[in-house]
Amino acid sequence: MSSRTCLKTCILLALILLGSGFTIGYIFQRSEIQRLQKDLSEVTEDINYVKGIPYKIEISATSSHVANGKDFSKVVINVKNIFNEPVSGANISVLLKAGEDYKKSFTTIDHGNGTYTTAINSTMSGIFDVIALDIGTGISAFTTVEFVAGPTEKVEIVGFTHPRDEKPRNKTTVYAVALDKYGNIVKPP
Repeated sequence: MSSRTCLKTCILLALILLGSGFTIGYIFQRSEIQRLQKDLSEVTEDINYVKGIPYKIEISATSSHVANGKDFSKVVINVKNIFNEPVSGANISVLLKAGEDYKKSFTTIDHGNGTYTTAINSTMSGIFDVIALDIGTGISAFTTVEFVAGPTEKVEIVGFTHPRDEKPRNKTTVYAVALDKYGNIVKPP
């Protein structure tokens, strides 16, 4: 630890002790007081700088929504510093992710109080990871959101077994799937 860092730490500790009612039995000369004031000013700047750095992200999202591109999930992100105080002005990005193949990013709105919001949607059904990332520090948090298929738009035959292939039962088997407007499989009622 450098002597400057040590001095800053000692000054901060002295201020804490003085604020707690302790007295320190040391007489400072004017030059020392001026140097201490300068160091205290730098410590205060350091603390204020740290207060503006995101340390923790909390995220929540409403679920479940129809996978039609118009039904939005509201995502709320809370960003806090190391002192658990809200941080505004962070560069927060939100990513909707399903496996390695599907990724979609959304912009956030900074409300100036440590809260950021965005609305996400999808035309693909399934359970997705919603990831909030602070671009400056790389810290992130995630939650999940579900998008379900919309109403049935069409039914497709996906398999057929002819009666002569099903010996000795002599039956026909047809396999079909119900799909919504975007090709998502609609679950049976």
